[in-house]
Amino acid sequence: MIYLISDHHFGHTNIIKYCDRPFSKDNQGMVKNAEFMYNAHQETVTENDFVIFLGDVALFRSHTKEDLKRMLKALKGKKFLVLGNHDTMSLNFYKECGFIDVQPYYIIGDVMLCHYPLLPDTDRPELRKIMLDNKIKTLYHGHIHNKVLNQKDGIERFNFSVEKINYTPKCVDNSLIQKYFENLHLLLRKP
Repeated sequence: MIYLISDHHFGHTNIIKYCDRPFSKDNQGMVKNAEFMYNAHQETVTENDFVIFLGDVALFRSHTKEDLKRMLKALKGKKFLVLGNHDTMSLNFYKECGFIDVQPYYIIGDVMLCHYPLLPDTDRPELRKIMLDNKIKTLYHGHIHNKVLNQKDGIERFNFSVEKINYTPKCVDNSLIQKYFENLHLLLRKP
């Protein structure tokens, strides 16, 4: 199975306040939020499933870096990361966290997996151009957390921010995407 999820912001205390997450707005709430998302992931995903994180997985600070790395590595599934604006560590670091592949986006047929919703007024015009040049009809994204989009540009958008999907990876029934990540996994897996 293929699961998508975005914007965990593991290790980010203020995200609770910014996005009105149902946890206390302090360090203890941040830990409870992380535990909730971790447990939801482990109860939903199997080791054979593919999980695509659509960005902003964590805020790595020096005092939490190794703990977050261990936690991410322990998450079940074959994990892939689409880079978000808060994903600023090296590619090697993310691979040490258990991600098989790290990319700014994936295009599979007329579907694009990207962190950003790429609206006409986007601050990521280069990604929007790639989306339009590839005649994308469906965009799976995160970035906007619990905000609602009001766009009418002919592209169907699905927001996989944790606040929109009950903090739990959401299954996507798309055989083309499934086959793409199965093949990519076979290509990239370690001998």
